[in-house]
Amino acid sequence: MMSLFIACTNKLGNQKPQTITTSPIDTSLLWIDYRLGELPPQGAYDGIDTLVKKYKLRYQRIEAGCEIGEEEERLKAKYANQNQRYFQEMEKVHGKDWKKQFDEELHVLDSTNGIQLVKQIDSINKREQINFN
Repeated sequence: MMSLFIACTNKLGNQKPQTITTSPIDTSLLWIDYRLGELPPQGAYDGIDTLVKKYKLRYQRIEAGCEIGEEEERLKAKYANQNQRYFQEMEKVHGKDWKKQFDEELHVLDSTNGIQLVKQIDSINKREQINFN
C-alpha cells in the first residue's frame, strides 16, 4: 500500500506565493503558470521545465497555495487571458499546433517522471515503515 503525503504550506494570505522563473520578469507577455492547491512532490515539474527551455518560452510559475478565495480566482482568470495572448504569439514562432505538440511531449515526460516519482515515494514509505516498526 502506497501512502503519499503532500503538505500545503504556502497560503497566499500569510506569505508571498512561491515564484519560479526561467527568464527575467518584465512587462512583456509571458506564460504565467498559476497553480492553486497542494504543492506537488519534488521533481513533478521537471518535464515542463525541460520543455520550457526547449521551446525557449518566457515562463513563470506561481504557487498560490491551498486557500482559494476571490482574489485567487481573479488572478487565475487574469493569467488565463494573458496566457492566451502569449500562446497566440508563440504560434508565430513555433507554428499553429505548437501547444498541442508541447502538451504531447509533456505527457510523455510526465509519464516517465511519474514512474520515477512513484518508485521514490515507495522507497521512502518503506524506509519510514521500517523505522516505525
